[in-house]
Amino acid sequence: MKINLEQFLKEMEAMNYSYLSIRTFSKHQTYQFDNPSYVKLKTKLLFDDEFAELSEQSQLLYLKLLLHAAFTANRIPDRLDWMADKLSMPTLTQASLDTLKSEGY
Repeated sequence: MKINLEQFLKEMEAMNYSYLSIRTFSKHQTYQFDNPSYVKLKTKLLFDDEFAELSEQSQLLYLKLLLHAAFTANRIPDRLDWMADKLSMPTLTQASLDTLKSEGY
């Protein structure tokens, strides 16, 4: 699936969405935002105690947000309904999102 980044950002701006971003994204992802086919996922995440303490839904949300950030220059609309739809997570809760925000992901 190819996303036109300029068009996406214009649409989000028109809807007046606020954004969130993955804190360490630019540190670990070194490619250009031209339809990337992968993201780098560090294996040490498996052994990260803070990540392990997150609920499974928060862990999955983080991984899906990481993938989505690759297509959107790390500008993710901060709207629960939008995330639930675009990330195919119909049972996504505000608590899962709030947990990621408060833990600094």
